Amino acid sequence: MKSIKGLLFIILSISLLQLSCGSKLNTEWKLLNKQGISQGMAWSISATSYQGTPYIAFKDKFAPKGCKPNPAVMHCGLGQPTVIKYNGTAWEVIGKPRFIAGQTSFLSLAIHKGIPYVAFSVRSNDNKASVYHYKNKKWSPLGPKSITQGAAINLSLTFHNDKPTLAFVDIKEKYKATVLQFKNKRWTPLGKPGVSKSRTVYTNLLSLKGILYLVYKDIALKGKASVMKFNNKKWEYVGKPGFSKGEVDFTTISSDGTNLFVAYADITQKNKATVMIYKNNKWSTLGKKGFTGADANRIVLKVHNNIPYVAYKDIKHKDKLSVMAYVKEKWRY
Repeated sequence: MKSIKGLLFIILSISLLQLSCGSKLNTEWKLLNKQGISQGMAWSISATSYQGTPYIAFKDKFAPKGCKPNPAVMHCGLGQPTVIKYNGTAWEVIGKPRFIAGQTSFLSLAIHKGIPYVAFSVRSNDNKASVYHYKNKKWSPLGPKSITQGAAINLSLTFHNDKPTLAFVDIKEKYKATVLQFKNKRWTPLGKPGVSKSRTVYTNLLSLKGILYLVYKDIALKGKASVMKFNNKKWEYVGKPGFSKGEVDFTTISSDGTNLFVAYADITQKNKATVMIYKNNKWSTLGKKGFTGADANRIVLKVHNNIPYVAYKDIKHKDKLSVMAYVKEKWRY
């Protein structure tokens, strides 16, 4: 793999989504600065923006001179976390690149009041989760270096009621979803550890108007999509548990400020993308089921100016990135 050629497209499509959608969509994608903005290979990319500034966190597989063998086999240049931002003219590294030793995975980036926070699991520490923030010109752990008791995968970091909040698949809790929040200088569970009733995959968080929502693939319900919300005391389902018609992958959640939207790869539609909306206390399909031309992988959903956008790895187009928007009751590229 080469350095992140498609990363600029990802930050544009997934995080900023500044397309103008009146009668038609913009027709041209433009590079933000240049291609290949990392020193080496980049994996596990997480992108967001804050007050118009794009930020990217990634697993940085840069190998220094003299590194043997090839870093692709992960013996050097292991993939430590690096965070960069676009300063208006160029991409710059925030603090030190590869700011911790050892291989990291499942990166999730959030910016709060101008401060970057990044969550990841650390291979050398039994894949337990850590959260670091950049403050006083250095990266440091938020709380202890390891905030989970066991391995954590599918991390999703957000801010809920101004507090860092992390969801993940909790291996110690038999692969159920657990949500932790940092308050009073400690990471504590929201509700009990293992909030889902069974094994989960593809956990994704959303905080909206003081309510925290969690979407995931619900293994006990034949791999269908479920959404739960935290009512300040316990977790409860939003609408019907397992509301999708069939099995799903790559579940992701967003909102227009009022309604919830969930996107996923729809196994009943040959892995094409489907989006559902929660409105008037029920889940319904937004537009056509399986609206992408072929398999949709690594789906990300964002609603911008009341228009849902879906970015995905497009199998039909040689695994390149495609973006579709829901305009005038139709999904359009």
